[in-house]
Amino acid sequence: MCTTIMDGLFKVGKYKEAEEMFETILKLNLVPNCVTYSALVDGYCKLGEMELAEFVLQKMEKEHVPPTVITFSSIINGYAKKGMLSKAVDVLREMVRRSIMPNTIVYATLIDAYFRAGEQDVAVGFYKEMESRGLEESNFILDILLNNLKRVGRMDEAPLLIKDMHSKGINPDIVNYASLIDGYFKEGNESAALSIIQETEKNTRFDVVAYNALIKGLLRLGKYEPQYVCSRMIEYGLAPDCVTYNTIINTHCIKGNIGDALDLLKEMKSYRIMPNAVTYNILIGGLCKTGAIEKAIDVLNQMLVMGFVPTPITHKFLLKASSRSKRADAILQIHKKLVATGLELSLTVYNTLITVLCRKSRGEGI
Repeated sequence: MCTTIMDGLFKVGKYKEAEEMFETILKLNLVPNCVTYSALVDGYCKLGEMELAEFVLQKMEKEHVPPTVITFSSIINGYAKKGMLSKAVDVLREMVRRSIMPNTIVYATLIDAYFRAGEQDVAVGFYKEMESRGLEESNFILDILLNNLKRVGRMDEAPLLIKDMHSKGINPDIVNYASLIDGYFKEGNESAALSIIQETEKNTRFDVVAYNALIKGLLRLGKYEPQYVCSRMIEYGLAPDCVTYNTIINTHCIKGNIGDALDLLKEMKSYRIMPNAVTYNILIGGLCKTGAIEKAIDVLNQMLVMGFVPTPITHKFLLKASSRSKRADAILQIHKKLVATGLELSLTVYNTLITVLCRKSRGEGI
């Protein structure tokens, strides 16, 4: 029970309370087992606190509690998420040295991380190593491979990959179909995307994730109106989610239909679909591009009340829009407000701030 509560606390970001729960276990003279220690390790890894995770691992060894593949998997995932790939590989080799055999999840983490880092050969090397160990491939691995093809613009190789996986008894699932649809649309291969859509409808049923990929692709083509694709989704028996609304709001912003975009924000809330940081960043960017700085600041305030932090790109949009609107007073106010949220500032943002202030100084004598 304590382990479950501790794990739950980590998931909602209350790591201090989780640590206190662990201390409570020790005070009650209860001996933490591998499951308890592994939950603590996993919690720290998800927070990116790798030194603390390694400390707990050392404590396990000191208490003669042997770590398992689950423990090491959490640490490898933690290092991979931080981009510390050499450390992740060191942990893999340490597992093998201890005769703890890595599973498919461990290899999937490394394959995906190296693909994302652009190190294709290393990723393929781990894929082959996984095969040599006789580990079963899965739809999860297939999706990692498909997403890599999508990322590097090599969707023409997808049919061969699907054929190879089929020979191993793995048929695409709805997640794989969604990746295929999104990948083909991104490359502008409308016919291939529509062919996959037909195959999807024949072999399975669309879920919201797959339909969102379809909506995103159709709107990117510019041949369909947002209202049409959304109504078709509802006719299909699927309820739009936050991703659906973000996609359609973004389309309205690109077309300059800011009023429609803001109406969709109200509609989301009326359906109790809570906007996320992406929603607000899209809207602020759209409003800034049309020069509606006052409304952009209003949406920014809503965003901050919700506890979301704008991206540096949104910060840049706001600064430039403030400059164009001749609101010299707004420039520093917005900058200070965003910095107070903990927004990490890049060199680009500082350059933008200096540029707009210099322009206002020359134009208005501030």
